Amino acid sequence: MWKSIQSSGYGRAQNRKAPTPEPPAPAQVPIEPVIEAIPSVMSAMPAAESVLGQGLKFKGTITGTDTLYVDGTLDGSINIPTQRVTIGQNGHVLGSMTTTLNPCITAREIVVMGKITGNIVAADRVEIRAEGIVLGDVVTHRISIADGAFFRGEVDLRKPEALREAVVEPAAEGLNAISSLKEALEKPEDSISAGVVKAHRSEAEAESFTEAKTELDTIESGVGDV
Repeated sequence: MWKSIQSSGYGRAQNRKAPTPEPPAPAQVPIEPVIEAIPSVMSAMPAAESVLGQGLKFKGTITGTDTLYVDGTLDGSINIPTQRVTIGQNGHVLGSMTTTLNPCITAREIVVMGKITGNIVAADRVEIRAEGIVLGDVVTHRISIADGAFFRGEVDLRKPEALREAVVEPAAEGLNAISSLKEALEKPEDSISAGVVKAHRSEAEAESFTEAKTELDTIESGVGDV
């Protein structure tokens, strides 16, 4: 009897399960925000570029402050003294060949991969690549002509200061004059008002002159009668 009680008690003790311990909660590790240096989008963007695409034809003068890529045909002149002008492989610029004082292209840098018929002026450099053709005189500070390029004309190398005084500053003054003219055209009422005032003043001056002349004639006739 003692043995059965002992064994049954032992059995109950063996059937009991020890409580499973709960896993420890993970330690809270503070997360610090990571701040990376993001480059400025504006600084990564290239300078604005205007394009005269292949198949387009333009006759006249192009002026501005953006870089220009010409892959079409331009009959006239380009005046962008502070930027680069690139003539693409399909581009053709037809301009004046009479004098370098009236060039067909005025720019800081001129890259030729197409054809230019006319004189060009670059304040910094001219690069004529292997497929480029230039028929005209060149005024610049530096020039590079690749093997296979075709060039017929004269080269006038000048110092940057001389080019700046002879090319960049006059061209900039020309752009300012054009801007002033555009502003005047955008406000024609001011010019009309000024013209009306001048016309009224002219009419008043004419009337005064007529009155003075009549008075003088009267005086002269009176003196003659005496």
